[in-house]
Amino acid sequence: MLTEVGSAAVADAAVAGALMPSDQPLIKDGKWRIWLAIVSAVLLLALAAVAALYAFFGAKAVPGTTLSGVDVGGMDKAGIELAAIRIFDTVVIDFSLDGNNVSVRPEDVGISLNAGQTAENALDNGKFLAGYLVSPYMKENIDLAIDYNPAGFRDFILAHFPESAVACTNPSGAYDPDAGVFSIVQGQGGRNIADTDIEAFMQGLIAEPGEKAFDVRITDVAPLVTDETAQKAVDFANTRIGVTINFVVDGVPVATVPRDNIASWINFDANDYTKEINTCVDPAKVVAFLDNNPIPGYTSNREDRRVIKNAAGVELLVLFDGVDGVTLDGKEQIAQAFAQDVIEGKDINQSFVMAPDPAVTVNDDSYHWLDVNLSSQTLTMYEGAKPVNTFLISSGKRVTPSDVGTFRVWYKVQSKTYHVKEDDGREYDVPNVKYSLFYNGGEAVHAAYWHNNFGQPMSHGCINMRTEEAEIVYGFSELGTIVNVHY
Repeated sequence: MLTEVGSAAVADAAVAGALMPSDQPLIKDGKWRIWLAIVSAVLLLALAAVAALYAFFGAKAVPGTTLSGVDVGGMDKAGIELAAIRIFDTVVIDFSLDGNNVSVRPEDVGISLNAGQTAENALDNGKFLAGYLVSPYMKENIDLAIDYNPAGFRDFILAHFPESAVACTNPSGAYDPDAGVFSIVQGQGGRNIADTDIEAFMQGLIAEPGEKAFDVRITDVAPLVTDETAQKAVDFANTRIGVTINFVVDGVPVATVPRDNIASWINFDANDYTKEINTCVDPAKVVAFLDNNPIPGYTSNREDRRVIKNAAGVELLVLFDGVDGVTLDGKEQIAQAFAQDVIEGKDINQSFVMAPDPAVTVNDDSYHWLDVNLSSQTLTMYEGAKPVNTFLISSGKRVTPSDVGTFRVWYKVQSKTYHVKEDDGREYDVPNVKYSLFYNGGEAVHAAYWHNNFGQPMSHGCINMRTEEAEIVYGFSELGTIVNVHY
């Protein structure tokens, strides 16, 4: 017997059937292999395309790469470097300040192009798997790799616009020897070029190379250390220069360091970061004081032996024989102790040990001296061992010879009247004798206008020269210049 089935029952059966596992596959047998083959082929084609692009662009910029707006896609490193150089060659910087203008190349202000790095940056662009496929549709601009130093800007501006900067000085302290105290030296404000302007300019230049204007903007600069801080430092220093420093032998003072010298050791070191002033004693200044101020009766300054040597090391002339000295042993340690004790406000009684300080031989290769050769009748000007010029002379005649020896110029005068006594008793004056260098009593190197027989002995003992040559020797020599006269 047939039974009528309601619509609800039919719907339930349909739902139940949908939830039941199906015996039918989504892809019929064999179809999945076709789909796998299609997908594999597409992937292989994509990989092949990437491989082909890599093979072509591996050492070149990918399509779509621009360098400061210039297309460099497909270029190798050398081509990109050349493109970078051409772009950089368009850069001109126009400086202006108060109506004054100067146009320069970037190299003049310390800006340089790193062409190699620029090319590397361009070649690295788009070098990834998908990049080779999408780069033609994605333009990528690469900036020039530019090196610069703000100091190069500042130096150039100061050289061409010196009014653009005025040095700023922090307040400090200065010692008044008459009053015996330190007093404050007021700080002075200055003017300078703002680094922020330079940074902003460079960012614009890198983003868009070409001719650029740089308007020099001057800003006022105030001292970073206040006068109040400086006054505190000065007040502190004045409490320290009153310490007593004695050098003692067996506990007995034999020398005392004057207050003025202690003051000369003190530095006021301003720190722009902390905005403080460090009042300190400079040990190097203490050592210099000990070197230049011997303890009377105990130490003495060394005076080195000064000579002139030729290139072979042979001594040509002894300028000074030298004097041995006696020094303090351990001066550096003494100086360090003084520096610390003065700042701490401690009085010092310093015992000491003496040490020999022998003179050493020093080659003075810049010393000016004169060599007079009586055999060749010549005078040679020397700078150290180097001859500067040689002139013919007329020395003393056989009956009035020039003295031989090593002398020093003790008097020089541009014009003088000479009084002459002849062997036969005659006496007379020779006026207006030029360029006299007296080196041995009345013997002198001087001009002689009354004869022209140079190269032959003609004088009463002096060294005669042509006027124009005597002037050269006169200017070359000073008081104390050695005159070496020999055969």
